[in-house]
Amino acid sequence: GSSLAIVQPRAGTAILGPAAVDGLRRGRLWTESLVTTVPPAVSSSGIATNNMSVAMAAWAGGAALGLGSLYVILLNGFLLGAVLATTVHYGLAGRLLEFVSAHGPLEITLILATAAGGLSLGQALVAAEDRPRREVVRGASRRALVLLLGCLPWFVLLGAVEAIVSPAPTVPGPLKAALGLALEAL
Repeated sequence: GSSLAIVQPRAGTAILGPAAVDGLRRGRLWTESLVTTVPPAVSSSGIATNNMSVAMAAWAGGAALGLGSLYVILLNGFLLGAVLATTVHYGLAGRLLEFVSAHGPLEITLILATAAGGLSLGQALVAAEDRPRREVVRGASRRALVLLLGCLPWFVLLGAVEAIVSPAPTVPGPLKAALGLALEAL
């Protein structure tokens, strides 16, 4: 995603859309609208719902022999790379990384963890080893479900952080990064 957006900047602008790109041209990130246009509770709920949907898609993608899980991981990595390269083009990558630093580390970890649960289910479907496939799939499903259910509540907290702390101009960047590292450590 980064390579494509560097070589062909229109790729990144196609992902972000015209309004976000217009803001980038004027030196503003689209993330600033989180604190100006929508109440934090509404933003937080929407963000948490979106991130849970991505995590559940990554998890459920395991039922397609793991291919769906890989697709979600690769697509999200591609999009993140393209968006970051686009902000580099407009000289705003530092501000985007500051925005992401409070919630991004744990968010990415949780999405990768749920995708790993999906991949374990896909592996059970493909390679049952020397036990009956039904038994292997049942065990993998239970472990993957426990993993998913352990990850989902964190997205509620991250939604609040992304809606309140991440876009707040009054919270210094190092404090956002420290919060991101602390959440990751937890």
